Amino acid sequence: MRHRVKKIKLSRDFDHSRSLVKNLTKSFFLHGKIESTKPKILSAQKKVERLISKTKKNELMGKKALFALFQDQQRVNQLVNNIFSQIDKNSGFTKVIRMRVRKGDNSVIYALMYSSEVNMEKGKKEKKDVKKSSKQVSKKTKTAGENKNSDKKKK
Repeated sequence: MRHRVKKIKLSRDFDHSRSLVKNLTKSFFLHGKIESTKPKILSAQKKVERLISKTKKNELMGKKALFALFQDQQRVNQLVNNIFSQIDKNSGFTKVIRMRVRKGDNSVIYALMYSSEVNMEKGKKEKKDVKKSSKQVSKKTKTAGENKNSDKKKK
């Protein structure tokens, strides 16, 4: 009997499911959004909600919990100072949304994201516009190539 058992099993042994949830949680904090099946998303959501609320209530204990997850003090400080400071709620930090149906096995894919608008880029250095320069270069090469083709047609 499974009385009072709340854990989602995920069809894996204990170590594998624990590492799966840890990796999903880590990628959520890195990217701000993850996509997977519903049981995986729900188990990751529990861990994410607990970490965010722990960090907002008691900053030191939350930082320790995040450091246990990331093993990188700069990443932890960035999360606490830039991202968690944008969240004004006391609970309900994340939401689960149905995204699409996966083609291969027809399973439903859900997304886990912040419920309020959170700017993930805050605190990072802005990158230079490399794409504009590459577009200009490609236009220059096209015009040079077109000139060659037009010269061949004239002959």
